Amino acid sequence: MVGRDERGRGLIATASLVSFAMLFVFINIFGYLLQWSMDNIVRLKELLMGGNL
Repeated sequence: MVGRDERGRGLIATASLVSFAMLFVFINIFGYLLQWSMDNIVRLKELLMGGNL
């Protein structure tokens, strides 16, 4: 039974590492887009209301 439990450990480690890296990328993209939208108040209003730019 121990061998069966050890088999998924590498998969879980890889998945958590990839998800952490993607979270880092998405937070950076969100920060850039938030700064870009705050340059113009009309852009920010359109983003908050769900309109197209």
